[in-house]
Amino acid sequence: MEFAGQYKAVKKKKILVVSFGTKYQETRENTIGAIERKLGKVFSDYDVHRSFTSQTVIRLIEQAEGMKVDSVSEAMESFVKEGAEQVVVLPTHFMDGREYHKLVEQVQCFQNEIADIRIGSPFVREDSEEDKKDVCRALATFTQKYRDEKTAVCLMGHGTDVKANRIYARMQEIFRESGLHDLYIGTVEAYPKAEDVLRQLRKKQYSRVVLEPLMIVSGDHAIHDMAGDGEASWKSLFEKEGYEVDCVLKGMGEIVEIRDIFVRHAEELIRSSGNGVTV
Repeated sequence: MEFAGQYKAVKKKKILVVSFGTKYQETRENTIGAIERKLGKVFSDYDVHRSFTSQTVIRLIEQAEGMKVDSVSEAMESFVKEGAEQVVVLPTHFMDGREYHKLVEQVQCFQNEIADIRIGSPFVREDSEEDKKDVCRALATFTQKYRDEKTAVCLMGHGTDVKANRIYARMQEIFRESGLHDLYIGTVEAYPKAEDVLRQLRKKQYSRVVLEPLMIVSGDHAIHDMAGDGEASWKSLFEKEGYEVDCVLKGMGEIVEIRDIFVRHAEELIRSSGNGVTV
């Protein structure tokens, strides 16, 4: 038991979990927080720290909750002051987009100040079939309770205009190859869009649709673009087509098997051989 004022040793090895962030406290702790807690249990000789890449989210949390979340640079500066010897940077960003590249650039600024910095790849690595299959398997298991012959489960990803967006198409193929013909993937900001998913559904005899975010956190996109009452939301578009629509506002970070993938990525980074490595 720790007593007030008791000295707590600062560990020289750090895991920095970097997320875009969300202003919604409940989903933040059920997803990002759950990932961090899992890492803390598995890697007990590391201090686990949180960092967000969105300055807007950081500001909104401070205003609403009086809590300061570090930016990437602030977290790295604190590690330098503490004399950290190794920093393992674990992104929760779903794929290789602009936010991920921004965090890599910020971390690399500290390579001359910390002896060993290891930067992880995005959650789903474009060149990793294992990542895609593991994620698809976890999603299939998690959505099993919603699926029957009259129900389609439609997963809403963010989408990006860079080549990594093709990850969604490959995951859709994996579902089909696995015989999971009632699971569909669309995105908010790229291809395929909700209209593309609807075009596929019209060929089937579904009467009900379950919408769920294909995102680590169930934040603004899930609440407004997926489950909102605005006429452009997925919920409204699917209801207009005559489907009974249920929205599941749970981020992927709430799924145990998804958190296990983060642990595997961290293990690979820690076992890797060199400073600055990205795996």
